Amino acid sequence: MEAFAERARLELEATGERARKRTPDTLDQLTPQETQIARLAAQGAHLRL
Repeated sequence: MEAFAERARLELEATGERARKRTPDTLDQLTPQETQIARLAAQGAHLRL
């Protein structure tokens, strides 16, 4: 798992983004993309992979 996390971190960094740190205080805070996905899921949207 650590190798996947490191790869994701490097890919984010290459795009100019950074992974945010999760702490017990931020567990209920969603990113804008996470919020959008949650909203779509609540409306019954189906994701296509």
